[in-house]
Amino acid sequence: MAEASGTSMGRFVEGQDIADMAVFLASDAARLVSGQVIAVDGHTVNPDPKV
Repeated sequence: MAEASGTSMGRFVEGQDIADMAVFLASDAARLVSGQVIAVDGHTVNPDPKV
């Protein structure tokens, strides 16, 4: 398995993370969220874009 050292949260994004965001956005809790770009990426940082 690849190392998650390129993420500030120390782990890779999983399908469940994307699903959780979709459920949140479809819920009443997100009723005032509009016009946003929401990155579900674990704050991934890649200092060398060739890697």
